[in-house]
Amino acid sequence: MNTGYFAGSFLAGLIIPHRASHASVALFGAVGATLGLASLSFIQHPFVAHPAALLAGLCFGASNLASLVALNATVSAKKRATCVGLASCGTSMGTILLPHFYTLLTEAMGWRWGMRINAAASCLFLGAAAPFFSRAGSEN
Repeated sequence: MNTGYFAGSFLAGLIIPHRASHASVALFGAVGATLGLASLSFIQHPFVAHPAALLAGLCFGASNLASLVALNATVSAKKRATCVGLASCGTSMGTILLPHFYTLLTEAMGWRWGMRINAAASCLFLGAAAPFFSRAGSEN
């Protein structure tokens, strides 16, 4: 999933300025991450998990880059470094804190339902945040 995360960020960087807006990339990321994580809950063999994890990673990476680029374009130059730094640190904090939540969720509900709940929560939060990714007064 980490390789997909890097590749998703890279591909979103190529797509955002020319072909798609920040919000559309974030919405695509929300739907794709949901499909990837939800499909992980139905696998029967570990090798089948690789494409689903790659899809989830690609879409999470694209959504993350879309949010950072939209934030960078929206915030004034005086506060830009602070805001982008806080957003980047928030991503790292989620990486540190969420595994503990997922461990509790997996122990309580099982790993299949844990993946389904993770997919639903990711779609809900990314989908709700996507409209805020558009720049004011611009089509991007």
